[in-house]
Amino acid sequence: MRPATRVRETAAPPLSPLMERAAQLRGLGRELIVLAQAMVDYAPPPSFLGALAEGLRDPHGRLHRYAPDPGLPELRAALGAYLGSNFGLNVDPQREIIVTPGANHAAHTAFATLLEPDDEALLVSPWYFNHEMSIRLLGACPRAITALPGNEFVPTLAALDEAWTPRTRLLVLVTPNNPTGARYPDAWLRELGLHLAEDPRWREVALLVDQTYQEIFFTGRHPFSLGSLEALRDRTITVGSFSKCFALAGWRLGFLATAADLVTEALKIQDSTVICAPHAAQWALARTLQAHGEAARYLDEKRATLRLRRDALLEPFLQAGGPVPVTPQGACFAFLPLPADCDGARVAATLLESEGVVTVPGIHFGPQWGRYLRLSFGTESEARLREAGERICRFLTAGGDG
Repeated sequence: MRPATRVRETAAPPLSPLMERAAQLRGLGRELIVLAQAMVDYAPPPSFLGALAEGLRDPHGRLHRYAPDPGLPELRAALGAYLGSNFGLNVDPQREIIVTPGANHAAHTAFATLLEPDDEALLVSPWYFNHEMSIRLLGACPRAITALPGNEFVPTLAALDEAWTPRTRLLVLVTPNNPTGARYPDAWLRELGLHLAEDPRWREVALLVDQTYQEIFFTGRHPFSLGSLEALRDRTITVGSFSKCFALAGWRLGFLATAADLVTEALKIQDSTVICAPHAAQWALARTLQAHGEAARYLDEKRATLRLRRDALLEPFLQAGGPVPVTPQGACFAFLPLPADCDGARVAATLLESEGVVTVPGIHFGPQWGRYLRLSFGTESEARLREAGERICRFLTAGGDG
């Protein structure tokens, strides 16, 4: 059998070979510090676990059945309240929200609903590689908008305009960002919204905002308000996840929020691919979102934990006086620049074999980022993160490049 060209021309998942090699080394007794996966290592909120246990004791087994395609009504109501109170996104929860098995499925559903073959979707680079893969798999064309470290990885409106072509149909933003940890300020989002609303070139372009890391931020309150994009209310799609903020990666819970007519079309894709997100997880998440006080305390505690981890990872680079990542303002990543003569893929491979540190080469986040590594601080302790930073600094100081 011959796979379709668009599938063969899409890059393979980049983390799989890294994690397979890490598993082999662990099987040989090697101790590794893993800075590769976009996960957190703490447990979900007690309200989620308690509700899940309660629901699974139901003698009628209702949580083992399909949920409605768009999601449980009580979860959509809780999601609508959550998005409105925390992010200024006012939606009709029963007509404008789909509960999805994770944010990746939400984004792919949105891409598939909007994009024709050969349409262009603009991705801020460094981009999230699954977005680029998904767009290619649909036969559409990803185009890069370069965001520079000197501007804390926030793209300029001039860079957006330079990337626009008559085939542009979608602009994708990820905030807080994977892989840089950047977040887009409200003032910038407001300026963007007005620009896209007023410039005739952009009037047929939709905007997708991926807020997977919506609750992981290190200064202020929430990192952005989608109310800043009110000028684009009728052509904005918001996707998100609870894998990171509530540590539910294995339970596959995300959402897509947009205009009701687009939701109607997107449900065709949901039904023909996954039917619904996991029923039991939806039941438990609804009750977690309804427990406002506990959820808020849980999120405050986890943000504090991740901030300490971020600082522990960055400390050796600041002390060494060499390349230092732009300080992440959210998410759980640092994007490390390497010395001018280094190749990120070789550095990552050698770090794994010689230093026992698992990282992700920057090349996977766009072709111009080959001299970078993504470092995740979501699954290791402060002491081990500090040790990982020290190992990387020693390796780079010794001129290591494979």
